[in-house]
Amino acid sequence: MHNRETGTGPVAVPSLDEENEAEFDWDRELRVSERARRALELMRTAMEKYGNVGQPLWPVVPSSLYGAFLAGEERDACILVITFDASVHGWAAVLRTSPEEHGVVIVGGYRTAVDLLGAAFISPAALPDCPAAQVYREALAGFLATQAASKLYPLADHTVLIRSDCLGAIAALRKGSFRSPALQNIALLHNRLFMDVGADPPLYLHAPGVVVKAEAPEGVDDLSRSAARARRASESTAALRRIVTCEAGRLGEPISLHLFASADNTLVPRFFALYPEPLAEGADALAQPDWGRSCCPHCGQHHRECAFAFPPWGLLAMFVAKARSDGLRGVIVVPFVPSDPAWPTLAAASRTSVAGQRDPCVIVPNSPEYAREGDDLGGAQRLAVMAVDFSRWSRRSFAGVAALCGRQRELRATQPLRGSRDAEDRRRIEMGLLRLGRPDNGSKRPRAGQDW
Repeated sequence: MHNRETGTGPVAVPSLDEENEAEFDWDRELRVSERARRALELMRTAMEKYGNVGQPLWPVVPSSLYGAFLAGEERDACILVITFDASVHGWAAVLRTSPEEHGVVIVGGYRTAVDLLGAAFISPAALPDCPAAQVYREALAGFLATQAASKLYPLADHTVLIRSDCLGAIAALRKGSFRSPALQNIALLHNRLFMDVGADPPLYLHAPGVVVKAEAPEGVDDLSRSAARARRASESTAALRRIVTCEAGRLGEPISLHLFASADNTLVPRFFALYPEPLAEGADALAQPDWGRSCCPHCGQHHRECAFAFPPWGLLAMFVAKARSDGLRGVIVVPFVPSDPAWPTLAAASRTSVAGQRDPCVIVPNSPEYAREGDDLGGAQRLAVMAVDFSRWSRRSFAGVAALCGRQRELRATQPLRGSRDAEDRRRIEMGLLRLGRPDNGSKRPRAGQDW
């Protein structure tokens, strides 16, 4: 094993051509980096886990498996198809377990990979526009999409088929990369994910770009651009966040939850995203049962939330209705439009006061210092920041809510789902899959709905 961090020198044992076997001290301890140590540990674990598994004489052909999936002929095999694509704005994936369904759409950014890769992380936005950079983005997107899928579906209960229009990314995820340490790091994490949940290695299938773009209802290629860009709408800037933090002091508590956020722009670790994301506590803030309180997984008691929200302009009316119903308390940023029908309710719920100003909010200009270009602010020229408390309109009781335990703001990470199938189920699924790789011998394929 050679050290790919520096590109020189053996990190394990030299070849026998470099040193006579009789003269080499096989018990000599060699210094290796932490990354090389993790790679060696993964190799040992993989050999212990899969060393005696073997390989079928006629392995499953990914394209044939996908054809059977589309024809509805592999219902008992529990196939999970992950189709992903990447752009400089983020990545998108469509998860399908049935040919009749459109699938679950997942859109995310690359920030979630920072904690996973550490110092080895390379920001895709900082890379030049070249094929090598796109391969890195696609490989990173494939890993993040699979990680997100593991929190929605138990990978150990499914035969996972990963599709992409980037051959370089597929090759890197499947077998790693000798030339690129960045791709090798991603491949190690990707394959370790399947080992940790007890799942079989996935299958990979190249999908031409024209096919990915044309797939209904909305091509994943377009999702990785338009939807990934849209998820950053209403993103608060550093100057705006300082005002938000100051206004939260009027309520006496720090922000514990961010509504209408993403992993790239969340103010606190806990947030609700527009699409399912690996680090999001939930998808679609308006679909969550309660904005006013939540059950703490650390102490088991209910705590009052102090939320931050910068809702899209088109959802402002629905946001106010939900805030009234749940008794929302926190800090909000909305376009400063006193003529809007929702403004009287917002003003009545506000706890912000500015000396010499009638409007109960901090008014800031719609400038690049406070708002991003492209944000949908309904044509407003200014933004309003206000601390609000909608408790007076809510019929929910907050009497039994406990005082904060100090860990309310911590990230409530969702763990990958574990498999639940027994040995008999796995044997039946394996036999059904192997039939796809065997020679035809003139026998007819079963019709949809028939058993093998």
